[in-house]
Amino acid sequence: WHRSVGKVLTNAETKRVSIEDVREGWSDVTSMESASYPESTQQSTMDTLAIIEKSMTAAEAAGSDNPLDAVGYTSEPYAFNYTFKDVILYALGVGVSTIETHGLKFLYENDENFNVLPTFGVLPALSGLEA
Repeated sequence: WHRSVGKVLTNAETKRVSIEDVREGWSDVTSMESASYPESTQQSTMDTLAIIEKSMTAAEAAGSDNPLDAVGYTSEPYAFNYTFKDVILYALGVGVSTIETHGLKFLYENDENFNVLPTFGVLPALSGLEA
């Protein structure tokens, strides 16, 4: 197979990708003038990781945050409030069903064994990432 060289679309100032960034870089994303021809999935993955590393190095040189600076960081406490509805919607979202014998305990708040999926515990950490 072949693939385009592509383009890193992350805006250096905002560290986000906007639809305008995509529009401006679209010709680079779709151009096959300098296409590469990876011979294996491993080679394709390594090429992609090299591009990401190069992009991160350039971003660090431009003065952006180094991800390693986060090691040891302690955030301010924050409250994560949820109700049984949030727990049930999460369970439905990850595929719990009443077809499974244990499914009802995750989907019905009046079940005597009503319980939260252990992976629901990831959500409070994700909500703490909001600025």
